Amino acid sequence: MELDGDFPSSRLALQEELLPMLFMAAWDAYCEKKKLIPCRYNFMSTIKEHEKMELA
Repeated sequence: MELDGDFPSSRLALQEELLPMLFMAAWDAYCEKKKLIPCRYNFMSTIKEHEKMELA
């Protein structure tokens, strides 16, 4: 990730996402049943936009 010019926050976010995998599987099933999009799929775009503005 960092070698591609991506900021370290992507690696940290990925590590944090992997920690509660069993809960996330249940949460994804719940969201699918309720026709919701799990928020974890949308948060990296917000982080990257913030990094672009603040770290440029």
